[in-house]
Amino acid sequence: MLQQIEQNLEKLTSIAISEIPSLLEVRVFGSYQNGKWNPEKSDIDIFMLLADESYSWRRNRRIKHFYDYWTTKESLQRGNLRNELKEKLENNEFWQRLSLHIATLTDMDRSIGSDEGKGDVGRNIYKGRELYRTKPVESIQALKRTWHSFRVHSGI
Repeated sequence: MLQQIEQNLEKLTSIAISEIPSLLEVRVFGSYQNGKWNPEKSDIDIFMLLADESYSWRRNRRIKHFYDYWTTKESLQRGNLRNELKEKLENNEFWQRLSLHIATLTDMDRSIGSDEGKGDVGRNIYKGRELYRTKPVESIQALKRTWHSFRVHSGI
């Protein structure tokens, strides 16, 4: 089973690399990565870091109903990207096990130091296994990624 999951992770990473020009990193983290994964209950946490701020959770968030003020932390662009990845992966069983976290550099600024009950979200992500990493094109992206890494490793 683990071998099949690893093959699906490779396929998802390959699809993301070919479909997302602004992709900076892909990581697996959480219980699957730290050895506490339960095949019957646990999900597989995947993180994708993008350089394109149009995929930020703060941009164009959807409203569930016109009469309801509840919004998701998902932009239309991210929702569409998520659907494209799902279609190209062609493995619904694996997709159902995934918890796919898509973030931009600005989103990560807000995530590092945020605790949702399982420790610092940003640090947990950066402690995960790197499946893909590209060098940033712009110097500001390089500075932000270096700052994120420094904050994680220094405990700031």
